[in-house]
Amino acid sequence: MVSFIARGVRRAQYRLGRRFFFYMGGPTITALIVVALLWLLPAHFAIPASPSVYELLIRGLHWLRVFIEVLLPWPATLIAIAALFFASTSAFGTLLDIFGVFRKFRIFGAEIELNEQTKRKLQVAASDISGAMNEYKARVNSELYHLLSRHQVDRSLATFVDDHAIKAFDRENLGERFRCTIHVPDPVQEGQLYQLLDYYPKGSGSFRSYSERFGIIGKVWRSEKSQIVGTLLSEIDAPMTREDQISVITRDWGMTKREAEKALERPSYACFLLEHDGDKLGVLYMDSELENAFTQLDTEIRKPMTVDQLDAGLRTIANEIISPRISKLLNDLADVSLRITL
Repeated sequence: MVSFIARGVRRAQYRLGRRFFFYMGGPTITALIVVALLWLLPAHFAIPASPSVYELLIRGLHWLRVFIEVLLPWPATLIAIAALFFASTSAFGTLLDIFGVFRKFRIFGAEIELNEQTKRKLQVAASDISGAMNEYKARVNSELYHLLSRHQVDRSLATFVDDHAIKAFDRENLGERFRCTIHVPDPVQEGQLYQLLDYYPKGSGSFRSYSERFGIIGKVWRSEKSQIVGTLLSEIDAPMTREDQISVITRDWGMTKREAEKALERPSYACFLLEHDGDKLGVLYMDSELENAFTQLDTEIRKPMTVDQLDAGLRTIANEIISPRISKLLNDLADVSLRITL
């Protein structure tokens, strides 16, 4: 460890010199070579009647000198150099390395510092911000726990599921691991959806955050349109390996590979928007471990419920039973909600 640290210190001591030589030494050497060639190449010569090989060489060197003298004063050289430089994919990084030789520079009236010290300051600041946000979110979770008890949002969700959702669907087709929960905008960070409750009737997961681009909850929140999914791979008829299935889910549903693997365990989803007095509050989410679980209760044949039927039935009931309580909860939480964007 001591040897490793000592080697790093030695490299840091000579880093500025190496970078200066790399960026300034090369152009300097090139300029010296050009000047030397201009000094060595002949400025004029007499054309003999029958030139020899040597004389032809001298003539070629003369025209090379003329070409360099004509080209160098014109901006075409600088334009060509700039075009070659910026055509490279590493041009911006190289440019930052060049500026890294200097501690500060001013552009458009702003002073910018590009060096290792600034990098460390930003890293420390980012770490401090992350730690402060985690601490604040823990306090918000504690406050929400009390607000949920006060407004009895969990009881209203249980009433909705037991008295309405279960009766609207074919109970046998829902499966034993049917779940339901509510997501609202994250009270701390903008662009996130926050799981307000544990899954009902069984399951954990409260106080977790997801991106607004995640899964069916993100689609419903952004589009404000209800969705029912019988299976995540409904549009693909050909047999697929598990890896292919995971690839399709990550592509279509905004999930990571690990999230897609868990999603395969619950292929059926139903989700709709929760609103109150025209305000967009959150989404109500249901899933099942069985495919095509959200079908209507029918003695003869199981019929998949349509989005229009979901909106006219369960969504209307949920907005009557649950949404007023969530609206009051979010109003009480407004004083401590940050909703900041990173």
